[in-house]
Formats: sequence, structure tokens, C-alpha cells
Amino acid sequence: MRDMYRLESPRIGLLSNGAEETKGNALVKETHKLLKEDEGINFVGNIEGTNALSGDCDVLVCDGFAGNQVLKNTEGIARRIITDIVKYSKKTGEPKFMELVAHLMALYDFNSLGGGIVLGVSKPVIKAHGAANETSIRNVIKMLMNMAENKKVYTRE
Repeated sequence: MRDMYRLESPRIGLLSNGAEETKGNALVKETHKLLKEDEGINFVGNIEGTNALSGDCDVLVCDGFAGNQVLKNTEGIARRIITDIVKYSKKTGEPKFMELVAHLMALYDFNSLGGGIVLGVSKPVIKAHGAANETSIRNVIKMLMNMAENKKVYTRE
């Protein structure tokens, strides 16, 4: 986050089933201990799934399975809410709600982001959405070019 997005002291959170440091499975508890002891990072503690997108952290640490579940669940809920707003707008004949839909689509469109950076590997890796379109792929390429210029993102110092 420092090298890619120029955040001086990114807030690091750990996905867990509770805010208390005693919560989580063995992997989460051990990871919590490691993150808490690392003075080189700004660890803000455990983040529950309900707060995964709250803005309480800039980086949410989790295993791939849990992270994928958070993303898929969030995407599904967002899609459902937006669909319900569209239906409501059509039912009531109120076009102003479509402005809200356009705003939400622009704000949460995964294609505009490109993909997620996979850390802990020796080469640049970005995971794009399975339904990525050409805009998404173009943004992934931009991310990869940025990573190539900022080798610190995927190499250990």
C-alpha cells in the first residue's frame, strides 16, 4: 500500500470472527500474534466480516478462501440491493433512483479496480474477477506495470 498507493502508514486488519484477539481459528490467532509483534506495520487488530469494507483498515489480511468468501458475499449483496433499487424505480416510476444505481455501479464496479494483488509470492500476481471485461484487464495491466516499476511490492527487502 505504501509503494503502490502511496499510503504512508496503511492500517492492517486481520479478518476474524470477532474483534477480540482471542477470537479466530489457530491460523488467525497465530497471524494476530505475528502482526501485533511487528513494529514495522500499523496493525489495527481483528476485523469482523461485518466491518470488512468499513474503511477501518486499508489492508485486510486473510487466507484465500476466506477472502474469496468476503468478496463473493459482498458482490452478491451489492448486486441484490442494486437490483431491488432498479425494480423499485420501475415500480414507482421514479427515475431519480436510477441516479443512485449509476452512482453505486460506478463506485463498486470491480472492473474499474482491475484485480487484487496477491502477496507472498516472488513474482507480480494479480487475481482478476472471473467475469472481468476488457476494462478490468486493461486495469490489471496498468497495475502490473506499476508493480514492475515498484519491485518492493512483491520482493522482500
